[in-house]
Amino acid sequence: MSNRLTTEILINLAGNLTAKVRQYGANMSEFARRNERAMNVVKATTAAAVVLTHWVTATPP
Repeated sequence: MSNRLTTEILINLAGNLTAKVRQYGANMSEFARRNERAMNVVKATTAAAVVLTHWVTATPP
């Protein structure tokens, strides 16, 4: 009885582990898609801030 229970638990854990790995992979893919857009916004905003800072602080020739 104890041996059978242990086997069932191991099988269930292995099945659950596979499902969790699939879910983790899907979550990481979604995270990458979302963050790529967010980082592009940060990059564009930073570039605009740098240009604006140079424009504001520049002295006329």
